[in-house]
Amino acid sequence: MQGLVGLALPGQDSASPLGGFFERVVKAGVLKENIFSFALAPGGVGELQFGSVAEAAVAPPKWLPVLPDRPGEWLVKGSINGLERRMLLDTGSSTILGRKEDVLPIFEKLQDFIDVLEDPDGSIFAVLKDSSKLPTFTFTFGDFSFRLGKDALSYGTMPDGRQALSIMGDVIMEKFPKDVWIVGDAALREVVYTCDWDGKRVGFSPHKNTIVV
Repeated sequence: MQGLVGLALPGQDSASPLGGFFERVVKAGVLKENIFSFALAPGGVGELQFGSVAEAAVAPPKWLPVLPDRPGEWLVKGSINGLERRMLLDTGSSTILGRKEDVLPIFEKLQDFIDVLEDPDGSIFAVLKDSSKLPTFTFTFGDFSFRLGKDALSYGTMPDGRQALSIMGDVIMEKFPKDVWIVGDAALREVVYTCDWDGKRVGFSPHKNTIVV
């Protein structure tokens, strides 16, 4: 799966004058609750539930309000390894992206585990020194914290055989406010996350493989 479109809140540009897919579902009044819930998984297997929390959740969601700063986007407060930022939840992205000046200090604290490399465009990424020794990346949303596992951290294999990580300091983030990160499927597969259209909030629940901290 490369990502899903049509699930943005009102306010984001739509290719259709009728609005996005889920906006039209809401207007049709066919759901008991106007929510959708993701339980992503490695290997392309997962669950997208409309109208209720995904069955993979093993606990009720812990809710956070959507921030009003960027209409149409599922944007919430969160942190990665203690760095507090606004997190844009994006199922259209397979990676986790922050500004280079945010990502580099996080990488530098993990140099026992990773080497930091730079792309020709100035973006930075990291590769594992030893695939059996994983660095710790912890996301916190409200009072819910979870750690990225091996599958979530893996983005691909370099020509030299080393594993590249899914967290990057990408120059594309210069187009966004300085305190915004894009949190894609690499992190979201580690939890069940539920978007409440009417309540303008996002809920996070563990599933059976979530590494809760």
